[in-house]
Amino acid sequence: GPEGWICQKYSRSTLCQAHELATAQHIPTSQLPAVTNVNGVVMAAGSILYSLEGQAMVLPLENKMKHPKDMDGFNGVLSTGVSLVTLIYAACGFYGYITYGDQVQGSVTLNLSDTPLNFSVKCMLLCVVYSSFLIQQYPIVEMLWPMAKRPLRARNTKRAYITAFEYLFRFSIVFVALGLAWLIPNLDQIIPLVGVTAGMLLALVLPAVLEVVVFIEEWRANFTTL
Repeated sequence: GPEGWICQKYSRSTLCQAHELATAQHIPTSQLPAVTNVNGVVMAAGSILYSLEGQAMVLPLENKMKHPKDMDGFNGVLSTGVSLVTLIYAACGFYGYITYGDQVQGSVTLNLSDTPLNFSVKCMLLCVVYSSFLIQQYPIVEMLWPMAKRPLRARNTKRAYITAFEYLFRFSIVFVALGLAWLIPNLDQIIPLVGVTAGMLLALVLPAVLEVVVFIEEWRANFTTL
Protein backbone atom coordinates (compact mmCIF):
# COMPACT_ATOMS: atom_id res chain seq x y z
CA GLY A 1 0.00 0.00 0.00
CA PRO A 2 1.02 3.67 -0.06
CA GLU A 3 1.97 3.60 3.62
CA GLY A 4 4.45 0.79 2.97
CA TRP A 5 5.94 2.66 0.01
CA ILE A 6 6.37 5.79 2.11
CA CYS A 7 8.01 3.85 4.94
CA GLN A 8 10.31 2.09 2.50
CA LYS A 9 11.46 5.33 0.88
CA TYR A 10 11.88 7.00 4.25
CA SER A 11 13.91 4.08 5.60
CA ARG A 12 16.21 4.08 2.59
CA SER A 13 16.78 7.82 2.67
CA THR A 14 17.39 7.81 6.42
CA LEU A 15 19.85 4.93 6.24
CA CYS A 16 21.72 6.59 3.38
CA GLN A 17 21.85 9.84 5.30
CA ALA A 18 23.02 8.11 8.48
CA HIS A 19 25.70 6.23 6.54
CA GLU A 20 26.92 9.45 4.93
CA LEU A 21 27.16 11.20 8.29
CA ALA A 22 28.74 8.24 10.07
CA THR A 23 31.49 7.79 7.47
CA ALA A 24 32.27 11.50 7.01
CA GLN A 25 35.22 13.25 8.59
CA HIS A 26 34.24 14.17 12.14
CA ILE A 27 35.20 16.99 14.44
CA PRO A 28 36.69 15.74 17.74
CA THR A 29 34.04 15.90 20.43
CA SER A 30 36.53 17.63 22.74
CA GLN A 31 36.37 20.66 20.44
CA LEU A 32 32.58 20.89 20.55
CA PRO A 33 30.60 22.20 23.54
CA ALA A 34 28.26 19.68 25.10
CA VAL A 35 25.85 22.47 26.14
CA THR A 36 25.72 25.94 24.64
CA ASN A 37 23.44 28.20 26.71
CA VAL A 38 19.86 28.50 27.91
CA ASN A 39 18.68 29.61 24.48
CA GLY A 40 20.35 26.60 22.90
CA VAL A 41 18.75 24.22 25.41
CA VAL A 42 15.30 25.68 24.75
CA MET A 43 15.82 25.45 21.00
CA ALA A 44 16.96 21.85 21.35
CA ALA A 45 13.97 20.94 23.51
CA GLY A 46 11.62 22.47 20.95
CA SER A 47 13.30 20.58 18.12
CA ILE A 48 13.03 17.29 20.01
CA LEU A 49 9.34 17.83 20.70
CA TYR A 50 8.80 18.77 17.06
CA SER A 51 10.52 15.60 15.86
CA LEU A 52 7.87 13.58 17.71
CA GLU A 53 4.94 15.54 16.29
CA GLY A 54 3.51 12.28 14.99
CA GLN A 55 1.63 11.84 18.27
CA ALA A 56 -1.27 13.65 16.60
CA MET A 57 -1.63 10.59 14.37
CA VAL A 58 -1.75 8.04 17.19
CA LEU A 59 -5.47 8.13 17.98
CA PRO A 60 -6.68 8.32 14.34
CA LEU A 61 -4.44 5.40 13.40
CA GLU A 62 -5.53 3.37 16.40
CA ASN A 63 -9.18 3.95 15.57
CA LYS A 64 -8.64 2.72 12.01
CA MET A 65 -6.53 -0.33 12.91
CA LYS A 66 -7.98 -3.79 12.45
CA HIS A 67 -6.58 -4.80 15.85
CA PRO A 68 -6.35 -1.60 17.96
CA LYS A 69 -4.84 -3.48 20.90
CA ASP A 70 -1.66 -3.96 18.85
CA MET A 71 -0.97 -0.25 19.31
CA ASP A 72 -0.26 -0.62 23.04
CA GLY A 73 2.15 -2.77 24.98
CA PHE A 74 5.89 -3.03 25.41
CA ASN A 75 6.40 -4.25 21.84
CA GLY A 76 3.32 -2.60 20.35
CA VAL A 77 3.21 -0.47 17.24
CA LEU A 78 3.48 2.79 19.18
CA SER A 79 6.40 1.91 21.47
CA THR A 80 8.33 0.14 18.71
CA GLY A 81 7.84 2.93 16.19
CA VAL A 82 8.69 5.73 18.61
CA SER A 83 11.77 3.86 19.87
CA LEU A 84 13.12 3.32 16.36
CA VAL A 85 12.42 6.90 15.33
CA THR A 86 14.10 8.22 18.48
CA LEU A 87 17.23 6.14 17.85
CA ILE A 88 17.42 7.22 14.21
CA TYR A 89 16.92 10.90 15.05
CA ALA A 90 19.47 10.74 17.86
CA ALA A 91 22.04 9.12 15.58
CA CYS A 92 21.48 11.63 12.78
CA GLY A 93 21.62 14.52 15.24
CA PHE A 94 24.81 13.31 16.91
CA TYR A 95 26.69 12.48 13.73
CA GLY A 96 25.42 15.62 12.05
CA TYR A 97 26.74 17.75 14.90
CA ILE A 98 30.19 16.14 15.01
CA THR A 99 30.36 16.35 11.21
CA TYR A 100 29.35 19.97 10.63
CA GLY A 101 29.67 21.51 14.10
CA ASP A 102 28.22 25.00 14.42
CA GLN A 103 27.69 25.10 10.66
CA VAL A 104 24.87 22.56 10.80
CA GLN A 105 21.66 24.01 9.37
CA GLY A 106 18.03 23.68 10.37
CA SER A 107 17.81 20.43 8.41
CA VAL A 108 20.97 18.39 8.11
CA THR A 109 20.04 17.55 4.53
CA LEU A 110 20.84 21.17 3.65
CA ASN A 111 24.45 20.47 4.61
CA LEU A 112 24.76 17.48 2.31
CA SER A 113 26.72 17.93 -0.88
CA ASP A 114 25.35 17.27 -4.35
CA THR A 115 27.02 13.93 -4.89
CA PRO A 116 24.86 11.29 -6.60
CA LEU A 117 24.21 9.50 -3.30
CA ASN A 118 23.24 12.66 -1.44
CA PHE A 119 21.14 13.84 -4.36
CA SER A 120 19.26 10.54 -4.32
CA VAL A 121 18.69 10.97 -0.58
CA LYS A 122 17.21 14.42 -1.16
CA CYS A 123 14.98 13.07 -3.92
CA MET A 124 13.71 10.25 -1.70
CA LEU A 125 13.01 12.67 1.14
CA LEU A 126 11.17 14.90 -1.30
CA CYS A 127 9.00 11.97 -2.35
CA VAL A 128 8.36 11.06 1.28
CA VAL A 129 7.31 14.59 2.21
CA TYR A 130 5.12 14.86 -0.87
CA SER A 131 3.43 11.52 -0.21
CA SER A 132 3.11 11.74 3.56
CA PHE A 133 1.66 15.25 3.51
CA LEU A 134 -1.81 13.83 2.90
CA ILE A 135 -1.44 11.48 5.85
CA GLN A 136 -0.41 14.37 8.09
CA GLN A 137 -3.50 16.32 7.01
CA TYR A 138 -5.82 13.43 7.86
CA PRO A 139 -6.41 14.37 11.55
CA ILE A 140 -7.01 18.02 10.63
CA VAL A 141 -9.64 17.16 8.04
CA GLU A 142 -11.26 14.58 10.33
CA MET A 143 -11.64 17.17 13.09
CA LEU A 144 -12.58 20.28 11.12
CA TRP A 145 -14.58 19.05 8.14
CA PRO A 146 -17.56 17.65 10.13
CA MET A 147 -18.01 21.05 11.77
CA ALA A 148 -17.70 22.83 8.44
CA LYS A 149 -20.13 20.41 6.81
CA ARG A 150 -22.85 20.80 9.44
CA PRO A 151 -24.24 24.15 8.12
CA LEU A 152 -24.36 22.75 4.59
CA ARG A 153 -26.44 19.78 5.68
CA ALA A 154 -28.71 22.05 7.70
CA ARG A 155 -29.52 23.91 4.48
CA ASN A 156 -30.18 20.64 2.60
CA THR A 157 -27.32 21.31 0.22
CA LYS A 158 -26.94 18.84 -2.62
CA ARG A 159 -24.36 16.10 -2.20
CA ALA A 160 -22.43 17.29 -5.26
CA TYR A 161 -22.03 20.75 -3.74
CA ILE A 162 -20.95 19.27 -0.41
CA THR A 163 -18.31 17.21 -2.21
CA ALA A 164 -17.11 20.30 -4.06
CA PHE A 165 -16.90 22.25 -0.80
CA GLU A 166 -14.95 19.39 0.77
CA TYR A 167 -12.35 19.52 -2.00
CA LEU A 168 -12.19 23.29 -1.63
CA PHE A 169 -11.73 22.86 2.11
CA ARG A 170 -8.86 20.42 1.58
CA PHE A 171 -7.26 22.69 -1.01
CA SER A 172 -7.45 25.62 1.40
CA ILE A 173 -5.58 23.64 4.08
CA VAL A 174 -2.86 22.79 1.58
CA PHE A 175 -2.55 26.41 0.48
CA VAL A 176 -2.32 27.57 4.09
CA ALA A 177 0.51 25.11 4.73
CA LEU A 178 2.30 26.16 1.55
CA GLY A 179 1.84 29.82 2.44
CA LEU A 180 3.37 29.31 5.87
CA ALA A 181 6.28 27.40 4.34
CA TRP A 182 6.86 30.23 1.88
CA LEU A 183 6.57 33.01 4.46
CA ILE A 184 8.69 31.26 7.10
CA PRO A 185 11.51 29.44 5.29
CA ASN A 186 13.90 29.55 8.27
CA LEU A 187 13.56 26.03 9.66
CA ASP A 188 15.93 26.42 12.60
CA GLN A 189 13.58 29.01 14.11
CA ILE A 190 10.12 27.72 13.21
CA ILE A 191 10.79 24.10 14.24
CA PRO A 192 11.54 24.89 17.92
CA LEU A 193 8.61 27.33 18.00
CA VAL A 194 6.17 24.66 16.86
CA GLY A 195 7.77 22.16 19.21
CA VAL A 196 7.47 24.25 22.38
CA THR A 197 3.89 25.28 21.54
CA ALA A 198 1.90 22.64 19.70
CA GLY A 199 4.30 19.83 20.54
CA MET A 200 4.23 20.55 24.26
CA LEU A 201 0.45 20.87 24.26
CA LEU A 202 -0.07 17.60 22.40
CA ALA A 203 2.55 15.60 24.28
CA LEU A 204 2.44 16.95 27.84
CA VAL A 205 -0.52 19.22 28.56
CA LEU A 206 -3.60 18.00 26.68
CA PRO A 207 -3.27 14.28 27.57
CA ALA A 208 -3.16 15.07 31.28
CA VAL A 209 -6.02 17.58 31.06
CA LEU A 210 -8.23 15.24 29.04
CA GLU A 211 -7.57 12.34 31.40
CA VAL A 212 -8.58 14.49 34.37
CA VAL A 213 -11.75 15.67 32.63
CA VAL A 214 -12.78 12.15 31.60
CA PHE A 215 -11.95 10.25 34.79
CA ILE A 216 -12.43 12.84 37.53
CA GLU A 217 -15.87 11.52 38.50
CA GLU A 218 -14.54 7.96 38.67
CA TRP A 219 -11.64 9.10 40.82
CA ARG A 220 -14.01 10.94 43.14
CA ALA A 221 -16.19 7.85 43.49
CA ASN A 222 -13.20 5.66 44.28
CA PHE A 223 -11.90 8.21 46.77
CA THR A 224 -15.20 8.43 48.64
CA THR A 225 -15.41 4.64 48.98
CA LEU A 226 -12.05 4.45 50.74
